Amino acid sequence: MSARTALRRPAFRFLLAGRAVDAFGNAFAPIALAFAVLDLTGSASDLGLVVGARTVLNVIFLLFGGVLADRLPKNLLMVGSNLAAALTQAAVAALVLTHTATIPLLIGLSAVNGAVTAVAMPASAALLPRTVADEERQQANALNRLSLNSAVIIAAPLAGVVVATVGPGWGIAADAATFVISACCFALIRLPAQAGAGRPADPGRPVEAGRPVEAGRPVEAGPPADPGRPVEAGPPVEAGRPVEAGRPVEAGRPADPGRPADPGRPVQVGRPVGVGRDAEAERNTEVGWDPEVPGGAEAAGRGAEAAGRGAEAVPSSGAPPAAAPGVLAELRTGWSEFRSRTWLWVVVAGACVMNMAWSGGTHVLAPALVDTTIGRRAWGVVLAVQTAGMIVGGLVAMRLRLRHFLRYGVIALVAMAAPLIVLGLDPRVLPLAAAAFLAGVALEQFAVGWETTMQEHIPADRLARVYSYDMVGSFIAIPLGEVAVGPIAERFGLRPTLLGAAAVLLVAVLGMLSSSDVRTLRHRVPGAAPDRMEESVP
Repeated sequence: MSARTALRRPAFRFLLAGRAVDAFGNAFAPIALAFAVLDLTGSASDLGLVVGARTVLNVIFLLFGGVLADRLPKNLLMVGSNLAAALTQAAVAALVLTHTATIPLLIGLSAVNGAVTAVAMPASAALLPRTVADEERQQANALNRLSLNSAVIIAAPLAGVVVATVGPGWGIAADAATFVISACCFALIRLPAQAGAGRPADPGRPVEAGRPVEAGRPVEAGPPADPGRPVEAGPPVEAGRPVEAGRPVEAGRPADPGRPADPGRPVQVGRPVGVGRDAEAERNTEVGWDPEVPGGAEAAGRGAEAAGRGAEAVPSSGAPPAAAPGVLAELRTGWSEFRSRTWLWVVVAGACVMNMAWSGGTHVLAPALVDTTIGRRAWGVVLAVQTAGMIVGGLVAMRLRLRHFLRYGVIALVAMAAPLIVLGLDPRVLPLAAAAFLAGVALEQFAVGWETTMQEHIPADRLARVYSYDMVGSFIAIPLGEVAVGPIAERFGLRPTLLGAAAVLLVAVLGMLSSSDVRTLRHRVPGAAPDRMEESVP
């Protein structure tokens, strides 16, 4: 399946554009906020408090974000989240530029930013598979990662130059502006209408009145912490998924190396829907599909569920419709889906430990170390090199045909320890850049494999809630890593602490691989015969 097919979908293009603009801003925020705090007090512990405050609120509100994303229009939820995040980042920029910033004010604004961005993260993760056909998922996930990384590779070195030349305040202001632009892109997303009825309604499932019908899909592995927001590939980690360098870890995936956490921006975002809209309206806005696109399993599922819920919403017996389930009931449903899959919670648990080590090492310790060794501009270059590795990794992952995609992606995470090891042993530009490039390639193998696996194995209408548990599990230990690593480094030194973080990260990866479910879970290659798997490498 060609990647161009996915790019023909207008909704996918707007989603891609909005995320790319967000990523561009994220390249500024982690670097700018980290050095704004260091310029203010020079304390790695203070930086850990600012970054940790955002992460704590982010984790607390993630579960509710998952429930909202399964109830409301995802793109509008993302618009509201981005606009609120723009306001918080604009306030931080104003404080820094007017030299009135204090650590308590930065902590408070970072916490608010973490809360508003958490509402949109599960929605953003669950929206992508809704914009493409089933057989286009792997390519769409790879294109999504490529667009994010391409934006970062342009923005990261530019951020280093801006911060070193005109100061961190202007870098944070640029981030606020990108939030507004991305909100406009998300507002333009329209999901096409479904052609025809899908599968028959599920008689055993109660109707959820007043709730839009959505086709679900699994969570994304990981996006990472930014240093004002979680760090991305540079050297930090993403939760549940590896963290992307230079920004904090994202849940369900390991953190990306090399980029400080971005407390000023939501990881991923969505939109609200009016309760009580009729079934037809809900189908058109939330579950529709392009008549020209092959139905596939997901399209059929959406049509069936829409038909089932629509029929139940107006019972022929004249009985009143069933009441919509409460928030706690929906959280319990999401938890049941999450814990019933061993491969899912094992990887998230490993990502939790991995992100703790990665975020502390790359979001807090790395900026403090490079400030006295290779310099801020060189650090921006290293982050850009890591992003180049991620682009190469995305191109590779797009073409892979593997029987065990998840196992392959988890094994690749071993390379995420490389930047931390180089920082701890010999923080020179060339070795660090090489390690960051390798980590970038590896991170994309996991990210695409995780996203695709989630979308294949999680029911569509529960996907956002499962994503929220993925993100919570992946992120929950990030504040601990970011806050505790400063005092540990003061006791044992920056470099020994970085080497210790690398060791913890490797132990987490080995823990994931110890599960037979992770090693043996099968990936269905599009176009392969039902009884036979095709793969490009053994």
